Formats: sequence, structure tokens, C-alpha cells
Amino acid sequence: YRSESEKLLETKMAILREERDEFNRQNAEMQQGARTLRQDQEAFAQEKQENQIQLAGARGDLDLERERVAEERAESDQRRREAEAVLAEEREKLFQHARALEGYRDLNREMLERERESLVAEKEKMAAELEAERRRFQNHRTQQARKTVELQQRQQQNSTSVGGLPPGQAIQTPLGASAMQPPPLPPQALSRQTAPLSPTPVAPSLDSLLSLSLRTPRNDRDNIGGNTLQIRVYHGNSSESQRLGEVLIGSKTSIGEIRRVLQTRYNLPTSYKMKKRNVPIPCGQDHHRAYDFFTSEMEDFIIVDA
Repeated sequence: YRSESEKLLETKMAILREERDEFNRQNAEMQQGARTLRQDQEAFAQEKQENQIQLAGARGDLDLERERVAEERAESDQRRREAEAVLAEEREKLFQHARALEGYRDLNREMLERERESLVAEKEKMAAELEAERRRFQNHRTQQARKTVELQQRQQQNSTSVGGLPPGQAIQTPLGASAMQPPPLPPQALSRQTAPLSPTPVAPSLDSLLSLSLRTPRNDRDNIGGNTLQIRVYHGNSSESQRLGEVLIGSKTSIGEIRRVLQTRYNLPTSYKMKKRNVPIPCGQDHHRAYDFFTSEMEDFIIVDA
């Protein structure tokens, strides 16, 4: 029994030794795991500390950037408010200027309308006076022609009744005229030699704005004998200080003749330029009639430029 007990005890002791060795091995493993865990904890704590330091630096940078952005926004808002104030002031000035311009435009429109109506009325009055004068002249010419025919008929009757008189002897008529040679007619009775009846020039107001003038129609000018125009001549520009004189333009005068007359009169070079107002007249137009270019003594003028 004792031997069996000893064997049993040895067996149990062997089991206990094995359990102790297993416990020591597991304890060593657990200690190794605890050391590893502590190392991991220390590394995590160090990484956490570094992350906290970086986060604190980034938070500081973010705060600085936020402050800078806020300052820039405040400055931008201030500049925007100042620009809006300036723009509002300029807009108000523009509105006032536009209202003033509209007022001036309305005033000028009324003035121009009144001036235009006045000029139209003057033109119509002048046209009526011209027509009345033309009719009076026509009636006067007709009466003179009728008197001439009656005088010739009386002379023929007197010559027939006294057929024995020598040729060329004058026979007095009740009008006191010679039978062989009738009295000369007044100059205004000759249709080919009548003096021009041009209307009295009227200087229009605001000529630079309206560009209106009282023109005599071409047909009326031909009917009343208006076959010449007196056109002003300037050198370089149309100021009165540059005025050279005038040139007469007939109904058959050509541009080339005017060009040669001006060159001779004012000692201009052959290459000088001639303009109607500010429009050049090339040499290729010299064969045209001057009447096709110049129609009004008040509006038209010639500028020569050497």
C-alpha cells in the first residue's frame, strides 16, 4: 500500500510539476505579452502626443488663417461699401446730367422748332414775293410787247396812209415815236437781258444746326434772268480772315474754267486743290457745268489749298 501510495504521490507530483511548468510557460508568455502591450501603449501614447502637438499647431494655423480671412473679408466689405457709395454718387450725377441733357434737348428742340417754323414762314413769304414779282415782271413784259405790237401796227397804218413820203422819214405818232424806228423798250422788257430778281438774302439763325437757307429754284432763276452766281473764295478754311474774294459763275461756266480763273487771279500753282465747302472737286470733273455744283450764294463757297 505504501508503494502504491508513493507511486500515486509521484504521479501527482509529476502532474503538479507539469502544471507548474505549463503555468511558468504561460506566465512567461503573458509577461511577454504584457511587455509588448506596454510597449504598444507607450508608442500609442507617444503617437497620440505627437498627434496632439500637430493638431494644436494645425488648430493654431487654422485660427490664424480664419483671422486673416476675416480681416480680408472685412477689408473687402469696406472697399465694396466705398465702391458702392462712389457708384451711387456717380449714378446720381449721371442721372442729374441726363435730366439736364433732356431739359436742354427739349429746350433746343423747341427753339429749333420755332426757328424752323420762322425760317419756313420766311421762305414761304420770300417765295410768294418772288412769285408775285415774277408775275408782275411777266405782266409788264406782256404789256410792253403789246404796246410794241400796237405801235408797229400804227406805224404801218400811217405809212400806208402817207405812202408818198421818202423812205426813212420819221412820222410822228400820238405817242411821239418815230414810224421808221420805234422807241427803245425798257431794259426790263427784254426777255434775254433782264436783271436778276434774286430775293433779299436773309441770314438764318442757328445756321450750323439747321443748315437751312432760302434757295431760288433753278427754273425761276432762268425765267427771271438769274444766270450768274457770286461764290465766295477762301484759302485753307472758311474763316473770314482767309477770304480771298468772289468769283462769278455763269450758266455755261465749267469747273475747269473756274479752276483756271482762280489760278490766274490768285497766282496759285497748277497742282492746287479746289473744294466746294469741304468736299474736294477732282480735275476729272472739270468738264461739268459749275451750275451742277453750286446752287446757292449763301450756302456754297470755294476753298483753295495750295
